[in-house]
Amino acid sequence: DDEEMKLDPRVTLHTLETDTKLDVDGLAIIRQWADDHPSCMIIVDSFTTTLPPGIDEEKTSAAQPLYQLQEAMGTCWCIVAHHMRKAAGKEGSLGVGAGRGSSAIDGAVSRFLTLSPIYKMENGVMTAQESDTRRQLVSTKRGGATEHLIVDSRDWSLQGSAEALKTEERRERAKGGLNEDQQACFDVLVEAPDKCHTTREVAEAIGIDWADEKKSQNVRRWLNRLVALGLVDRFSSGREGTFKAKP
Repeated sequence: DDEEMKLDPRVTLHTLETDTKLDVDGLAIIRQWADDHPSCMIIVDSFTTTLPPGIDEEKTSAAQPLYQLQEAMGTCWCIVAHHMRKAAGKEGSLGVGAGRGSSAIDGAVSRFLTLSPIYKMENGVMTAQESDTRRQLVSTKRGGATEHLIVDSRDWSLQGSAEALKTEERRERAKGGLNEDQQACFDVLVEAPDKCHTTREVAEAIGIDWADEKKSQNVRRWLNRLVALGLVDRFSSGREGTFKAKP
């Protein structure tokens, strides 16, 4: 709307309208800017829109502008935004290989970052949870470990690791499948999360007569089922052992 915006003097912006590409002219602009601003950051958004004419992102030649960019940016460092393949999330491919186009593009960068919705299995199909504000952030580096984190897109706060999320989802499914007796035992342990309970203490807490061998054996079976489901830890302490709800 013809509104003028003032940039921070440290920022140089080449908008889409300037049609700056990663060709000879565009790389010359970057090289000059990098020489004048050593160790600063360059952002290319997006890679597809800055490809020189005649370069197809599906061909291995699509990686060549990235290698030329590395030479041009000198001591600066660069972030290149690129689009994911539509099927990447459904396939569970959120690291290297998730990007659109030739795999040679992935090979031309030192670290690959992917931001995507949370996916869950629904009716046999991995489905994006569009209403979930959480996002998966995957960081992959050649020769290094992969980081898979969960962040909240409202304030980009860290929610934990993807493995912790999967563990919590498994726990929720397990809790949803408990019968009434197992749930009663679990509630006793959850109400005192810092305490280790003997089988007898749990039995008495849910109103089971410990002297009744058959009923006390049932309590043992219910507690062992909670252990098998990963909801409770069992510790050796005499013949009976003690139980404690997992945090």
